Amino acid sequence: LGVLKSTVTPGIVIVGQESIKLATQFNDMSMPNKVIMATADASNLRLMKDKIAIGDRKTIYVCFNNTCNLPVHSIEEALQQIP
Repeated sequence: LGVLKSTVTPGIVIVGQESIKLATQFNDMSMPNKVIMATADASNLRLMKDKIAIGDRKTIYVCFNNTCNLPVHSIEEALQQIP
């Protein structure tokens, strides 16, 4: 018998001027099964809708099943939200 492990794919939304740089840093990590979306401005894409850069700082939203955790401003804080 095999054991099935259920994993939830995190959606990582990055908004702000350094969004592409941060997305590249997330991609370089050995974290399988992740969806990363990045934009310097607002977007109407489903996962990115209503996500903004808070206080003119890069802002990272970690989402699971279309529900996002509180936004953070660093990769380290975002990683703490991913099990």
